[in-house]
This record gives sequence, structure tokens and C-alpha cells, in this order.
Amino acid sequence: ALGVAPLPVWLVWSRDALEPIDAPAGDPLLYRQQLLHARERALWCAGVPLVLVVYGWIFVAHGPAAGFVAAALLALSPNILAHASLATTDVAFTASVVVTLVALIACLRKQNLIRGAMLAAALGVSLATKYSALALFLSTAILFAINRRQRRPRLDVVILASALVVAWAAHGWAIAPIIADGGAASLWVERLIGWTGESARVSGWLAGLHAPIYMRGIAAQLYL
Repeated sequence: ALGVAPLPVWLVWSRDALEPIDAPAGDPLLYRQQLLHARERALWCAGVPLVLVVYGWIFVAHGPAAGFVAAALLALSPNILAHASLATTDVAFTASVVVTLVALIACLRKQNLIRGAMLAAALGVSLATKYSALALFLSTAILFAINRRQRRPRLDVVILASALVVAWAAHGWAIAPIIADGGAASLWVERLIGWTGESARVSGWLAGLHAPIYMRGIAAQLYL
């Protein structure tokens, strides 16, 4: 669906979760079984990694006891317990954000290629997990700009660009028109420049331009 990032769907609603693929539709018992498999995959692919990442982060910073307490508090949180077993994007996005924040802090403390690559990968995965990660991407760019005197700005630009490439790769390098002719974006074009009489031509021109498909997803998320 437009506005839903693909990575959690690929991880949770995989072929294994939907087996048997060729079964007739409309069977409530089959749907229940598929949903149960998807929820189990969500727990193991997002919930467990989230707890482990938090444990590792706090363990490195404050030792094993603090890491255990932090992981236990997170694992026993009612919000995490409620959402970790749901076949949705929320916990997967939370895990990707935590990993991105760890990588961002490390990259802000010391800038090098390895930490930059880790941040680019984590940020790209976040964008492919939920399009709300646009705020995380912009926040990273702002932090880079604020600290530009102590950093190599060209490397920061490469990190941000690489994150977009990672996100695009997670979308299978798919492209799509910038706007759909006759869609919501065309209505906005009509509202903005309809008085010129050129809105139809501009909408047609934009519909002929193509960009990575996640751009449409981000735009849909902002519109909704």
C-alpha cells in the first residue's frame, strides 16, 4: 500500500508466513494461522532485536548490570509487550531508530568511514521500515550542519546520500512517477497554479518524471 514501507512487510509477511500460498481465499482458520505466523515473525524479527540492541548499548556505556536492567524494563514494558507481537511496523521501526541513534551518537563523537557506513546503513534501513524516519533523516542532517566546523562536511553528505541509496535498494530499486496524474498531488497543483491555466500541463510534466518510489511513499505519509 502507498505510504507503507516494505521492509517490515518483507520480514513479517513472508512466503513462510503465508503458506500455503495456493490455498483458497476466505478460509478463517487459514487466515488465523497465517496471522499467528506473522505475529511470531514480528516478535523474533523486531521485538527480540530491539531488546538486545538496548542491552548492548547500555552494556557498553554502563556495564552488564545496567544493560540487564534496561533490557528487562524494556521487555516488560506494556507498550512493547502489546506491540511486539503485532504484525505491524511499529516495533520494527522502534528497533531501527534505536540502532540509528546508536550509530549517530558514535559518528558524532568520532567521524570515520566505518562509523559513517554504519550510520548510512542504519538510517537507510529506518527509511525502508517506516517513512516517518524522514524526521530522523532531517534531524541527522541538522546535527551534521550544527557541528560542521568539527567535521568533514563532504563525508557527512556522502553518509546522507548513501542512506537514501540503501533505502532505495530495500525498495528493489523501484521507481515511480513523481505524482499520479489525477491524484491528490494534481489537485494541489491545480490549487496552486490553477489561475495560470497551466496546471494540467504542469501536472502532466510532473507525472512524466520518475524518482525512487519511496519518495512517493514519503509524500503520501506527509499528506495523510
